Amino acid sequence: MNIFVIAVSSINSIVQPSISHLIVERRLIDENEIGILAHQFPNVKYLELLFPLDKSSFVCCFKTLFSMDDNSDKRCFWLELINFCTIYDYDQATSISGDGGFHSWLINNTDLKFHSIPFYSYTSYSMLSIWL
Repeated sequence: MNIFVIAVSSINSIVQPSISHLIVERRLIDENEIGILAHQFPNVKYLELLFPLDKSSFVCCFKTLFSMDDNSDKRCFWLELINFCTIYDYDQATSISGDGGFHSWLINNTDLKFHSIPFYSYTSYSMLSIWL
């Protein structure tokens, strides 16, 4: 398995198709960086990102990451994605919690509701994990 860890603030735009496990060790600035990373690392199966601390940007990143293509039943980014995880803090947790918990929030607020295969979500301490 090829693991690639990004810790620098500027990301080289050379496409890396052999990377299947991507860990970005800096917080994303906004949801637009998801598209940039997906273009550079198109075949990622295991993804760890740190979303922005701002609650609205945090939510936008979830919505962008799991957005579906209108013309197909495929996600817009990382078609081979199996697992995604991120670290969250209390303020971010309050923006994605609800009566049904994190899993229900994902169904109600992202395009995962259109995902044809069931997905699983897990929260532990300050880690959110989604298995597709």
